[in-house]
Amino acid sequence: MQVGPFDARSNAKIHSILNSSLLPKGDPSRPSQSMDDDNANHTGNNQTWTLVVNDVDRYISALSHWVDETFCFLPRWRRDDAQVSLAPTGGGIGPHVDNYDVFLIQTSGQRLWRIGSHKLSVAQELDWLVPDLSVRILDWRRNPSSTTTTTTGRNNPPNDDENDDKDKNNHYQNVTFGFTEWQLQEGDVLYLPPRVVHWGTSLSHDCMTLSIGCRAPSALDLLGPVLEELFTTTTATATATTTARYQDPHRIQQWIQQQEKQQQHNDNGPSLTQQDKDQAKQLVWNAVQALLEQDEEAWDAIVGKRVTEPNRFADFLWPLPYEERMQRDKEYRMRWGRSASMALRRVVQEGRGALYRVPGISFATSSVRRTRTTATTTTTEHTDNGHNHTFAADTSPDEEHHHQPQRYEILHRLFGRGQMWQVAEEVNVVTTRSELSSNHSNHNNTTTSMQVFQRIEQGKPIRPIDLKQGASPDLMRVLEDLVEQGYLYPDVESQEV
Repeated sequence: MQVGPFDARSNAKIHSILNSSLLPKGDPSRPSQSMDDDNANHTGNNQTWTLVVNDVDRYISALSHWVDETFCFLPRWRRDDAQVSLAPTGGGIGPHVDNYDVFLIQTSGQRLWRIGSHKLSVAQELDWLVPDLSVRILDWRRNPSSTTTTTTGRNNPPNDDENDDKDKNNHYQNVTFGFTEWQLQEGDVLYLPPRVVHWGTSLSHDCMTLSIGCRAPSALDLLGPVLEELFTTTTATATATTTARYQDPHRIQQWIQQQEKQQQHNDNGPSLTQQDKDQAKQLVWNAVQALLEQDEEAWDAIVGKRVTEPNRFADFLWPLPYEERMQRDKEYRMRWGRSASMALRRVVQEGRGALYRVPGISFATSSVRRTRTTATTTTTEHTDNGHNHTFAADTSPDEEHHHQPQRYEILHRLFGRGQMWQVAEEVNVVTTRSELSSNHSNHNNTTTSMQVFQRIEQGKPIRPIDLKQGASPDLMRVLEDLVEQGYLYPDVESQEV
């Protein structure tokens, strides 16, 4: 599917960002003389190179902002990273599959893409991998294992004759993966869903492709955190199910009956019966079902943490904690203070600058309702800027005994890099029988906490005005922790993102 080309303004902007940041002076196909010499000495003159750089949006803030603006139709947690590949004519890494959606943007030069007609399973991918490589590249010329269903022409050995080899290879490509070809020009965009075979080859000396990878968590990705939660949960409902144990009273009953009838125990047949296995299966299912269906708070935390976990950890300190930044930059320390709390105070109370999100971080936001029915009488109160809200309905004397007072909390949550921050907002609701089917009892207002969390998720600055209208102490503690860990940093830039 071809979804490009970009409009001229967008393409010119990304082209300028990447060219000024990544491409070396002179011929882009010759990054350095030493690299060319290394290629000639170790790989042969007839081979080309490809340079692939992950997480480029971490280091180029302008690129991070461009990705946020261009791909705003996707939530931030769905976007993993921006990857750049540079290659001279003929360069490419070979056919492969990815476990995520990807947008391939041709920022300069031309590239030929061969796209497979179907998705590969993990088993099929493993069967086709080139052995002894640190990257997962498919070898479409190698015979598959006997456990994999073959396709006509797949097992034919390659012809040793060089003239026939090219035709034979093309035959393997088309029969095995059903390749179709797309030639991308500067500004074109190609979208690929997960597990589709693709193979890019540079057609020019200045080929540069920007890949926007999108997270696509699998069932297995979520199963691990579910099991971990079942082991560590302290909620009453889940504890009752996770501590339930296997029992077999039917065997005791059978033994008693045999004793009464003076019958000998029969050992024939397998000891692990179908009934045993079904009961063990039910134990597992009950525990998982209790978590998924009865503990929305825990499930929300599992999903939020998992979908924002980084797929690659940097081998250096990143993001840079406030204390580390302060020690490295004396001027920064003098401007913002010796601690994260001092920096936050100077932004909020003194009105200096704003808080900015560090680029290249996946964040997510959510809200969870925690309900508790109370026997206390509530009063009519509504505070627009406060933290507590109470709602009461106009009732007649006949309806008073039908009051269903409920006290609940809305947990506003921010997730980032597998961590969770939350602010609890207490809400009291009094409903009557006539209101149970109405929307009056729903509390759907976007509070200050959620507004701030959403600005962080969207990469927008947190300004003093955003925090002076109803910011709770809990929210301020969350922001202080984010500054301390380096996810937010104070700056005097006045740009509106």
